[in-house]
Amino acid sequence: MGFSFAVRIVKSNGTPRPSVRVAVMDPRPIGLGSQSEYTHSDGWTHFEWPDGSSAGLDICVDGADQGYYVVHDGDTFSLTVDP
Repeated sequence: MGFSFAVRIVKSNGTPRPSVRVAVMDPRPIGLGSQSEYTHSDGWTHFEWPDGSSAGLDICVDGADQGYYVVHDGDTFSLTVDP
């Protein structure tokens, strides 16, 4: 059974960043892989993770690492990333 979570990308002034590539990756050597999606006009993108009820994931925005997060079902993240 999998789980879902959402990530929102905004500029430092709070406006959403559309069309930004957000990638989530399981950093373990034999992990669950990776996924990437583009943000919508409101800055949000949604992920369905295939296995478990949580995972430790690296989150990257347009190829730049934004850090490691432990993600659970229903979590939402808002990250400030200026172009």
